[in-house]
Amino acid sequence: MTPVKTCFKTILRSFVGNAAKLISLTVIMFPGVAFVSGLGTLSPTVEGSLENYLAASDVPDLTVKAPVLPTGYRRSSWRR
Repeated sequence: MTPVKTCFKTILRSFVGNAAKLISLTVIMFPGVAFVSGLGTLSPTVEGSLENYLAASDVPDLTVKAPVLPTGYRRSSWRR
């Protein structure tokens, strides 16, 4: 037999001998893959609905605050 044919035969025997392990690993991995792919699909949906909610609520894009005065400016920066 050629080395390539022997290699394929060995790989086939390995799969046949460990069929139960292969099936159980597939069954174990399936819920995890389904969960992760579901979360990946959910992200754009949530971002889109959040964008629509913020636009409808007229929320400002940026709020600037300073720790000195409630107006956000220092008294020394006021022009007299």
